[in-house]
Amino acid sequence: MDWSVSDERLAPQPPKDKSLGIAIVGCGEIANIAHLPAYRAAGLRVVSCFDLDRQAAERTAEKFEIDEVAESLDTLLSNPEVAIVDIAIHMYGRREVFRRACEAGKHILLQKPVAHTMEQAQEYVRRARESGVKYQVNQQARWAGTHRQIKTWIEGGAIGRLNYLRLDMRGWQDDPEKWYVRQENMTLVDHGIHYFDLLRYFSGKEARRVAAMHAFVPGQLHISPVIYAAIVDFGDGLIAEHNFNNKVMTDSPWDMCLYADGEEGSAWCDFERVRLERRDGTRIEAKPTAKWFPDGFLGPMADLMDAIADDREPACSGEINLGTMRLVLGALESAQQGIVRQWAD
Repeated sequence: MDWSVSDERLAPQPPKDKSLGIAIVGCGEIANIAHLPAYRAAGLRVVSCFDLDRQAAERTAEKFEIDEVAESLDTLLSNPEVAIVDIAIHMYGRREVFRRACEAGKHILLQKPVAHTMEQAQEYVRRARESGVKYQVNQQARWAGTHRQIKTWIEGGAIGRLNYLRLDMRGWQDDPEKWYVRQENMTLVDHGIHYFDLLRYFSGKEARRVAAMHAFVPGQLHISPVIYAAIVDFGDGLIAEHNFNNKVMTDSPWDMCLYADGEEGSAWCDFERVRLERRDGTRIEAKPTAKWFPDGFLGPMADLMDAIADDREPACSGEINLGTMRLVLGALESAQQGIVRQWAD
């Protein structure tokens, strides 16, 4: 069996039809360093942008050659060239933009986490369904080359039956000038949802129970804990461990390490490298060229565009993402209440 790494297979592919017009709502940092560079590299059509900060929208439009700087959200949504609205704003304000985009019949790519409650997440799914629009959640970490290779090895049987996952994350987000220090439960929910979603992605299962704990660090600026650890039971003998320290006091705090162990071998990755080791002696190491930032950001948008063309559910639709929301909010509930959160189904 050939377990070799193929950059061509790992890189997110442009959609079959690039003609659909995209509009960006929110012209902040993430749109400028990730969304728009990925779309431009793939030749996608971004036809409009809007931000409450008019100057931010104008700078973004100039940088990425976007024809329209919309005067208002209404102006953007009334543009007949706009088929998809990429909602790239912080939590507060998304609900109104989502509702109005649905009413205008626009398909939607929504930033994660979509909400801080299951009720709100379910409302988005219901509203999109009733409006007849496709709704994708921007869990773009699934499309990073390293993560796609791990998934390919797991699905292809390279490590045999999966029985253990471990995802260690370290970073630093305690900057007093940034919005996130004032965001409640930012480390576990707003940031951590990336990693809980990856556990679901790699496992191919829904969590049965989760136990978590979190902690404040003396002197931190964040209003919520910056460290957490969780154990997830996916059933059928599959256990996952995940931890995140978001206040690493070094010059190079960002580091990630993922292990996937099975009956025939193990797979490993960090931000740049992947490795497969099988009990038959096979050993493969590689550095996929497709990175999480910005390359992975093409994945959710391209898949949404193909879902529109094929009239199918997007790969990470709002409904599919409900499993991730349940898991991350269950971990938060466990950490806050000191309980094991479990589900009957």
